[in-house]
Amino acid sequence: MADASATCVSSSSHTSAPKHDSVESQEWFVAAMAEQYRPVALAYALAVLRHQEEAEDAVEEAILRAIQAAHRYRSEQAWAPWFLSIVRNICRDCLRRRNKRATVTLDQDQLDPSPSPELVVLVGERSAMLAAAVAALPEDRRVPLVMHYTLGLTLDQTALALGLRRSTVVGRIASALRILRRALKEAPE
Repeated sequence: MADASATCVSSSSHTSAPKHDSVESQEWFVAAMAEQYRPVALAYALAVLRHQEEAEDAVEEAILRAIQAAHRYRSEQAWAPWFLSIVRNICRDCLRRRNKRATVTLDQDQLDPSPSPELVVLVGERSAMLAAAVAALPEDRRVPLVMHYTLGLTLDQTALALGLRRSTVVGRIASALRILRRALKEAPE
């Protein structure tokens, strides 16, 4: 996952749509750009949704919506933020739908106590505590941390995917690391 994201995103986030007015050329442009930004979009969706298949479905839906809305894309807009805002909105919708679903109480024996692979940042005896501490972070701190350290996106790619300034992403990651340090110092040995 991390290596795929490294091939994406350069200065082309400000690429504009072709000057042709044909619907086909606009749809082709949007489809090509969506494929270029798929790794960043998938990293964001995975960090937010924490489920590979659901994240892949969200990105596919975003690509389809972008192609369907190609005629509404304004060429003076930066393309990547427009597309990634579609991804963010779909992820929010997925989380809302997930929260509306009926919950079923399970016995503790039925629950899988192991942390998800996305959350395991360090290997060793404290990895389970660390994964639990990462999962407990507020979403605005957890998502940039996971995208950067676990999924391997650069700070610029993370900022682009989240629609934030790079300095904001750096601050949120630093805040998350401070929270994790405190949590792990307070954890019983």
